[in-house]
Amino acid sequence: MCSRLSSRVRVEYYVNENTIKERLQLYFIKNQRSSLRIRIARMVLKLFTCILYVCRVVMDNQPTFATCYGCPVDDKSEYLAALNQTEERFQDSPVINWDAILWVDRPTYMWVVHVILATISLAESILLVYLGYKGNLCQQLLSRQFILELVTTVPFLVTLFHPPLRHMFIPVFLNSWLAKYALENMFNDLHRAMQRNQSALSQQLTILTATLVCLVFTSVCGIQHFQRAGHKRLNLFQAIYFVVVTFSTVGYGDFVPDIWPSQLFMVAMICIALIVLPTQFEQLAFTWMERQKLGGNYSSHRASNEHHVVVCSTTLHADTIMDFLNEFYAHPLLQVSSASFY
Repeated sequence: MCSRLSSRVRVEYYVNENTIKERLQLYFIKNQRSSLRIRIARMVLKLFTCILYVCRVVMDNQPTFATCYGCPVDDKSEYLAALNQTEERFQDSPVINWDAILWVDRPTYMWVVHVILATISLAESILLVYLGYKGNLCQQLLSRQFILELVTTVPFLVTLFHPPLRHMFIPVFLNSWLAKYALENMFNDLHRAMQRNQSALSQQLTILTATLVCLVFTSVCGIQHFQRAGHKRLNLFQAIYFVVVTFSTVGYGDFVPDIWPSQLFMVAMICIALIVLPTQFEQLAFTWMERQKLGGNYSSHRASNEHHVVVCSTTLHADTIMDFLNEFYAHPLLQVSSASFY
């Protein structure tokens, strides 16, 4: 009898044991609180990489002589002669310093931090693709999030095997969009973990604000980098000023992209803004209209400013309620005062 019982217990144990993949799915996806912590950590990591990019831009003061790591500087006499010309003459025959676009001055300690963060981010992304695989591998690999992850992480890992590429320009500022995607995914986990629903309108406002910030930040970093190779170089404040003036359609004309890579980049960003922002505004307007149809949220502030009647009944029928309200408001005094019935 004891042997039968022990063997039965062993069989039940092996049948109910979860695999490593199932345990990882439980921790990364199914468990609300652990999934929320992971997404928060992911968003903080992406924002930290954006801060590192801004710090690198502030410290990089000599884009004219940018070159690969450990390589000699090329002859810049033609470009230096073009810089001595006026802006009008430079725009007629521009000379582009391609080395300033391809290479940046990245300190070694900052490169080490970027490599560590890129390794963590790429490992997490590959793990999530593995855990979420359900026969649609191509769809996951071709998603915008995974492509952006590859663009911002793989080049740093390549520099481990080829040191001259340590000064290669990598669009780290695109991590702002990955932080936005992490913020969107956090909403569902937050609802499940806290057992409390957030207003759909506030969610849409948050997503719209995050989209605007990402568009402005991407445009600022992009135009600042491309103008390193032109006649008029922009610092971060001037780039912010130029982007805000451009997107607001004011266009003072005091800052003008003077090389075709900068001009092409701004055309692309304006087209992206014209595609993304109307979609976000449409979703916000649709959410607002749906909320108005449902009557909005009941609050003490609204109750104190608007006349209202609260009707409670064991059986609710539309005809019965309308007959009651018509009879109730037929009295002149009740037409100008509010009341509550229980």
